Amino acid sequence: MPLSPQQNHTAQANIRFLQDPRTFMQDTLIDSVSVLERSIGQTTRGQNLGDLADNNQAIFDFHLVPLHYGKVGLEMSLRGSRSIPGIPARYLGFNFNVSGPGQMGKIDVAGGDTDFIFTVGITGCTIIGVRNGGQLTFYHEPTRDNARGQWLDRYPGDVVLYAPSSTGYGTAVMHRYDGRHWRVYMQSFDFAQGDWAAASARDASSSGGTESSRMYNFYSFTNLEVFDEV
Repeated sequence: MPLSPQQNHTAQANIRFLQDPRTFMQDTLIDSVSVLERSIGQTTRGQNLGDLADNNQAIFDFHLVPLHYGKVGLEMSLRGSRSIPGIPARYLGFNFNVSGPGQMGKIDVAGGDTDFIFTVGITGCTIIGVRNGGQLTFYHEPTRDNARGQWLDRYPGDVVLYAPSSTGYGTAVMHRYDGRHWRVYMQSFDFAQGDWAAASARDASSSGGTESSRMYNFYSFTNLEVFDEV
């Protein structure tokens, strides 16, 4: 069965990302909230995948679905469940509605089975990498209200990666770029706060209005920062 235009464009975006994730993220905004959250629910329904926020070692296929020019949505699916090649990666979540350091999601990096880790959208959060006895663990630290770095002394090991967003909003991708060392691509974006606030006010009664995923509809520019482990 031939692929649809959307499937073809998705496959092309996946290949472009795998060939050069830095260049891809310099010119294409990845909305890693709205599409991803819907697809997580579809992927995990009826599956015994454990806690996605804590040390889940499953590998998923991720797809970069075109939304419009210069913007794609990140979608998760079970491996081999789609007809187009995906980006094999793990997922770094965190616990919603939990106060303090209990929010943090973590994933231990082991073996050479995948070179990428995706996470849900950055809305004030920070990605942190910690080495302890040769083991590297990534944490997604939800730090809204610019409370960055407040829990660094609670990590069990040496903090070798500290990757905040320059604007507080964006997308983070973890990448084992040479087969051994890891880096974080932090794609920060600014957004038109007035337009977002006006749209949020218009539909606050029906959709919550202030959901962070809506910010991606009003972005104005992106800036890619690259953090290598020290």
